[in-house]
Amino acid sequence: MPQTYFIQLILKDHIRDVTGERVEYSAKRYLHLDTGRVKSSKMFTVNLDISPEEIRLFAETVLRDPVMQDVYIGTFYPAEGFARKLLIAKRPGVTDDEGISAQKALGDTLNREFSTHVQQIYTADLYYFEKPVAQNDLIKLGEELLGNPLINHFEAGPVSEPITYVPDVRIETRTE
Repeated sequence: MPQTYFIQLILKDHIRDVTGERVEYSAKRYLHLDTGRVKSSKMFTVNLDISPEEIRLFAETVLRDPVMQDVYIGTFYPAEGFARKLLIAKRPGVTDDEGISAQKALGDTLNREFSTHVQQIYTADLYYFEKPVAQNDLIKLGEELLGNPLINHFEAGPVSEPITYVPDVRIETRTE
């Protein structure tokens, strides 16, 4: 039975977050939003029948750069000093090339075959914002500057809210 694991990669606090700085600058320049400091991170959602030990091995030896990044498995960055967050993920059915590459790497790491015809690892970008920016302003930032509403799903809210989004394609059939 497949399990769902959330893995977050985030730059260590002493490493300069150039991506976060770019988001802060763009929000101010183009949308006149004062976000305060922005911290960026990468999320991997793994939906496979593997053990917690295997997911930890994968996260710590394949995904994470131990010099620059901290890894959180099943928990998230504590986000102390940040008020809001914005998640940008692929919509269901949209190819996630980074997720497919991670799925291949997981198979290589565990010496197991995971079909790439069915996507089971999904990626997302997660941003933390120092100031309590309104939810609709964060969604606008995501849609206009960081993603594309046709291919991306956007979620914004307080840092205390859990992240549970998993792109899931469901096709309803009718029997007559």
